[in-house]
Formats: sequence, C-alpha cells, structure tokens
Amino acid sequence: EDVDEIANWYGGYKVVGTHIRLFNDWSVVSYFRRGKFGSYWTAMTEIEDFQRVLKCEYVKFMFNDLLNNRVICIDTVTNPKMNHALRLKNFIDDPPLEDEGDDEEAWYFMQLLCNLGFLNVIHIRIYGDGLCLEIPNSEIGEYFARQLYDLEYYQKKYNFTNSNISLYKKTLNALSNVTFKKHLKAITKLFAGNTSLPENDIEFHRIILTLAESYRNFKLVNGSLYNKDVDRLITQVVRRDGSSLVIKVSFDKYSSQHCLQQIFDSEIIDKSNVEAMYVGLTIDKKKKVCASYLVNSENIDEAVNLCR
Repeated sequence: EDVDEIANWYGGYKVVGTHIRLFNDWSVVSYFRRGKFGSYWTAMTEIEDFQRVLKCEYVKFMFNDLLNNRVICIDTVTNPKMNHALRLKNFIDDPPLEDEGDDEEAWYFMQLLCNLGFLNVIHIRIYGDGLCLEIPNSEIGEYFARQLYDLEYYQKKYNFTNSNISLYKKTLNALSNVTFKKHLKAITKLFAGNTSLPENDIEFHRIILTLAESYRNFKLVNGSLYNKDVDRLITQVVRRDGSSLVIKVSFDKYSSQHCLQQIFDSEIIDKSNVEAMYVGLTIDKKKKVCASYLVNSENIDEAVNLCR
C-alpha cells in the first residue's frame, strides 16, 4: 500500500514511446526521513513570480482543468524562433490579468512547464502541432494547487479573519444536514462587515476551493476547457471520506432554487455519489445569503430553503 502511495506521489514521470517508470528519488528519500507525504523539491526557480502568471485567466482555466481532469491539450511550436521566445518572456514578465491576452502565449507557457519536467506528454497529435499533457503525480499537483489557490491572497483581498476562516473549515469538514445552518452562517461571516463581495461566481468558487485543506479534498468542475460561461460553473468539494458538496452560486441573478435546478440539469456533475449535499446559493448586493439544499436526494421539491 505504501509503495502504491509513493508511486502516486513521486512517480508517474514518463518517457514518450516507452513503458519506463521514473521516480523523484530525492522526494522519496525525503518522505522516508520525515515520515509524511508532501512536496519536497518543487520550486519554480526558473520563473521568478509563478503566482503572478497564474493570475492570467487563460492559465487559470488550464490549471483548473489540469487539477480536475488531469489532462489538457495545447497547440505547440515545433520550430521556435526568437519572436516566440520574446513573446514568452514578455508573457511571464507581464502576464495579462484579464481576457485581453493571447491564448497562444499561455500555450507557450504550458509547453515550457512540460520541457522543465512539471508536466507529462501523454499524447502527440498526428495532425497539426499539439500535445496532450497531464500532471505526473500528487507532488506536482499539490504544488500547483498551492500556487493557484493562494489563501493569503484572498485573505488580504477580502479581509477574511483567521477566526472566520477556521469556522468555515470546521463546518466544511463536518458538513451534514444538521450542520448546514452553521455552514451557511460561516459563508455569511466570511463576507460580512466591510468586505467586498467577489465580482462573479468564478471568483467565489476559487475562494471555496482555496479554503479546502488540500487539493485532494476537492475538484473543480467547470464544463469544458476554456469554458467561461459563468452560468455553467459548478464547484464540487470532495472530502477524503468520499462524500461531496456540490455548489452552484449566483450573485443577485437567479434564485437559490434555480441554482439547485442547474446542478441537476448539468451533464458534467456525477450525481451517483450516495453521500452528497447539493447546494444552490444566491448572494445579493446587501450580502444576504439564501440557500436551497438537498442531502442524498435529487427531488428538488424536497429542498430545504434557508436565508441569512
């Protein structure tokens, strides 16, 4: 069992066209020394401000998809010229934070991570220049998740207090029909006072995922790669015991009941999990929070409706 877990954490590196299995031997030795799994070697020393690059929307969506589906496909440059290198350098030095950037530059960046050994090539397109990439193991995945879901960043941006963060995590870890009122109260407390609301549900879902304890506790389901239709964005938080919390949020646009219905109308959510809570959430401009939720059921008419 330990051997399999070690392989999940520190193995998985592939040589295209072979069945060779490679491990990060430094991390394996570090695991035996410290007696716990973790990321021991991954430091993006080649890129000075990796988190800044992750603020780019194109890169965010690709990493969200990597952490969820473990695979993305990109177009690549097989014969790079000086102008490609300059575009990549400018992209890393000053990444676009909104949608005005070029997705080609984000692809160059992912190709760079592949060349540096942070991503595996699992498929080379026969027609056209393209690669399908995956995160090789949990060590790399945890590192990416820690960079992408940066709690300190959101704590400063929204003035989250340590006590409110702790309260939310406790309710998330103990979520049940009985404790859901506490969970709703915890969400309300996060955005109480002078704190501004997230600008959209994409931001809200990133906050929810950031507050999860580790990337193995959750997955982000967002329709399809590069899907920026916020009406389809749904977050699923999966805990270690296999139970899950599925959330669809709306900011002053739809009712919580409508959001709940969207979850069950979605084809991208696996509703076969017998231990699941489904939540439709709406937050208005006055920070009033309303929720409709179901536990282990798909009968929308039986949903419990709460407001705070």
